[in-house]
Amino acid sequence: MDGFWMGFIYRSSYFGLVGFAFISNPSNPQVIYMIRSNPYKDKSYEPLIEEKLKQLNEVKQKTKIEWGGFERLKPIITNTLKIKFERAEILLKEAMRSNDDNKKLDMLLMMLRAYDVLIEEAEKQGIKKLESHIRCFDWDGQIWYVTDFDYELPRARAVHSIDKKAGFISVQELFRSVPKELMDMRLEIALMFEGSQFVRVNKNV
Repeated sequence: MDGFWMGFIYRSSYFGLVGFAFISNPSNPQVIYMIRSNPYKDKSYEPLIEEKLKQLNEVKQKTKIEWGGFERLKPIITNTLKIKFERAEILLKEAMRSNDDNKKLDMLLMMLRAYDVLIEEAEKQGIKKLESHIRCFDWDGQIWYVTDFDYELPRARAVHSIDKKAGFISVQELFRSVPKELMDMRLEIALMFEGSQFVRVNKNV
């Protein structure tokens, strides 16, 4: 057979060892095979998947507490990053439903990198972390920043002024908006059931 063999191999921190071999033929070049050696090949996948899943959950929770989560950042970050992040979430869900441990691990690592990029973009855009007295809620697609007292609202608006479409409200204002009759009814119900206990029942269906 005319032509000659060629090949190469390289190491990737993400893919491990990857190599190609092919025949170079002027009339019919052919790729013969590709090999991939996962860096976790000799280790049990299950503990690694559990470790990365736990790490991802911790990152998600930290992002929620410090930044208000992806829902708060989504209207402010670039549209390209928003699409990539949402796509990564879909791919991760699909991977976790599959029986492919290699795919699960890859997608978990990808999602961890996605959160790193998300925070980098937030800082680049000048978005501020949430302060301890300011909570962030997504109510029916609308982002709201909530403080305890009215006097804290100016500070909240100044800190999060970049979020032009967000709403700002205090718990004081929320209480004022509740009709007195409804509040009285709520108190009556609370007193009616004072001392009641709710017990979890394990029932086999």
